[in-house]
Amino acid sequence: SDPDGLLIKEEMLLEIEKKKYKLINYDDPLLLRYEYEMKYRIPLEEGILDSKVIIHLKDYSYSVLPFDMLMNGKTLSFSLSELFPSMDTGVIRELSLEQLEKLYKVKSDKDHMGERATKKYVLRNIFKIDTDMIVTVDDLFQYLIDRHYCDEFYPSSIDEYLIEVFSAKFQDITVENLFKRESWLAFLQKEWEIFLLSYVDKDKKSTVPFNNKDIRVYMDNYFLEGLLRPVLIYKPAKIPVWTRPGLIRDQGEEDRERFEKLFEIIKEEIPYEKSSFKDWFKFADKWAECLKTYYEIKKPFDIEEEFEEVNLQIEEEFGKWMIVSYSSKIGLSPFPSPVMTHHVLPYISLELNRESKAALVILDGMSLDEWLIVKECITGNEMLEIKENRMFAMVPTITSVSRQSILSGLTPEFFSASINSTAKEETLWRNFWEKEGMMKKPFFLGNQKFTKSCDCEDYKNSSVMAVIVNTIDELNHGASMDRGQVYDSIKRWIDKGVFINFIDHLLHGGFTIYITSDHGNIYATGHKLLEGRNLSSSKGKRVHIFDKIERRDMALKNGRGIKWTGAGLPDDYFPLLAAGKEAFTTEGDKIICHGGISIEEVIVPFIEIRRKKNG
Repeated sequence: SDPDGLLIKEEMLLEIEKKKYKLINYDDPLLLRYEYEMKYRIPLEEGILDSKVIIHLKDYSYSVLPFDMLMNGKTLSFSLSELFPSMDTGVIRELSLEQLEKLYKVKSDKDHMGERATKKYVLRNIFKIDTDMIVTVDDLFQYLIDRHYCDEFYPSSIDEYLIEVFSAKFQDITVENLFKRESWLAFLQKEWEIFLLSYVDKDKKSTVPFNNKDIRVYMDNYFLEGLLRPVLIYKPAKIPVWTRPGLIRDQGEEDRERFEKLFEIIKEEIPYEKSSFKDWFKFADKWAECLKTYYEIKKPFDIEEEFEEVNLQIEEEFGKWMIVSYSSKIGLSPFPSPVMTHHVLPYISLELNRESKAALVILDGMSLDEWLIVKECITGNEMLEIKENRMFAMVPTITSVSRQSILSGLTPEFFSASINSTAKEETLWRNFWEKEGMMKKPFFLGNQKFTKSCDCEDYKNSSVMAVIVNTIDELNHGASMDRGQVYDSIKRWIDKGVFINFIDHLLHGGFTIYITSDHGNIYATGHKLLEGRNLSSSKGKRVHIFDKIERRDMALKNGRGIKWTGAGLPDDYFPLLAAGKEAFTTEGDKIICHGGISIEEVIVPFIEIRRKKNG
């Protein structure tokens, strides 16, 4: 029994895996029985299983388990109330495992603190924040600009406390809008423009004291990493030199300068094998911004060789991390945001308790850098609240595997019969919602391009819908061009307005929209055709699938690739992945493709869009 979900935090799952335990989350009694019978019962009875099995109960009592499992197992329980008896469990339950470990080292043995005292104690000892020391407007904005740049996780209960305290102190500022990162960035973008205008118009005055040296030091990186966009100001002669990164000047010169600074950050901050998935998510954002800038300025050829070397270094480090750590993420909780594709539907299902309607929009094949192009066309509406997160595609990163995982809420081992096709997607989608007790028929709209007006109105009567948009994937697969030209094609598609109009219709119809992708893509170079490829049941440019391990090993004998053994796949499914930025195609050919474990293929966006409550 684990009511606080301690065992399904990232670091614990890694330790569990290292100690050769297999963890099964109890979500569905039929799936539990199926997995137990197919993989564990007979080896356990015969004593030949090379690992032990943990059946994880978070919100259930032991009584839900089948009798034979209870009789053959041992019951254990873990809870925060036992570990932190003097603190309010409701507050500390939201902390990450890393934060809980820090708290455990400094925990107080005093009498029970109560909710408010626990919040204050956590802020001082974990986040190093003393609200009594934040007394001026400068203090407040120094804290906010540092907090949102570092993007450290804060539990919602802690934020509620901070909003209450700071709203009382700073009554002229709408503090509650500054604690969500997306709202903060929108606010800061506006205030930056007002600040610059104040140099040419004395009536303009920014709320944010940008001239404060402790705030000014962050501004370079806010612009370099794409968190803020430079603005155009006429008569800029009076504006200080330090503001240049946030000021539009000569576009070509500015983009080149921005790329070079961002590239230096990239080289210094590449995570490694032991980094957390959150470190890789943060880095993926910076790398996507760097890629986008690199290809939009038509590639600075004097740096092309170094750029490719750094790119290969990133793929090598991320590949190592994937082999060691990816499988353990399958067991993570879908909350507070999905980490894997099969988490998406459980997350939306819970959110439907608060939202009346949900629309899942899958932009097939969209990489993180391509999302930045789409994002520019969506985020201009001030009436929208946009929340951005990242998640891992299912490996191999092909549509029939990863998209079915999204639409079923399952790992591929549970849809093995349809793993090589997308024909069962609608059935899997409906099955999930029927199990969730959805009364109205879930709506499904597949293979949309949104190049012309969509006349379908049936979705308006549904409370949950899925839409598959193939346009970006087709642009990539049909490309005989580099990424910069693909970006231009995506912009032209978005500029037609059909997709944006559809999004607007959904929002006006009361839907909360969840935009994601089943996989990204990579600009790869052909190494050579794989010898023995005809032994594979499915062939792609970045992955070949074999139904027998011997066939995969035979194909690899005279070639090179990665034997993917990640969790969640059927027992007769053996992927062989292309390494690095290589493709299984004619040597030297340049091609945009997917299927492997590059950072561009694996880390994809998960976006929530809703109308603001006052909108």
